[in-house]
Amino acid sequence: MQIATSLPNVSFSTGEWVTYPAHGVGRVKAIETMEHQGTSLRFFKIEFHDPFLIVRVPLEKAHKNGLRKIGKAKDIEKALKTLKEVPSAQKGLWIHRFALYEKKIASGALMDLAEILRDLKHLKEGETLSYSERKLWENAFGRMVQEASLALNISLEKAQEKVQKLLR
Repeated sequence: MQIATSLPNVSFSTGEWVTYPAHGVGRVKAIETMEHQGTSLRFFKIEFHDPFLIVRVPLEKAHKNGLRKIGKAKDIEKALKTLKEVPSAQKGLWIHRFALYEKKIASGALMDLAEILRDLKHLKEGETLSYSERKLWENAFGRMVQEASLALNISLEKAQEKVQKLLR
């Protein structure tokens, strides 16, 4: 098993599940060295399954780009509790809320995903979500379910049921 240990705050093993904000949950397939313009660069090669995609993240930029380990069970449980909380105020133009939600998804943080689901659930109860709102919902829901499945060591189906139950 290959391990990257040369950088502070960034240590992932081959085969380890990680979260990358731009794409969600993936698995480190390799730590590669590639030549670019005469310079040797090291990358995490990460494979995503939904949709299938391979991304190479430079080791030097992994932490800055938000690459992180899957949350621990206690982190997931804390985020899931957020789903039952009172939603934040939904005042202002949708475009401003949309920009905020996109920023939260881009952060890759579990609590941000939970807040999006909670807030959009509240909107969903009063009316049908717009196409953009539905896409945000699906993105946040899918990432939360994937991470919950891995952190809680349960199937995707059980994780989906758990999240849906809390959103009722």
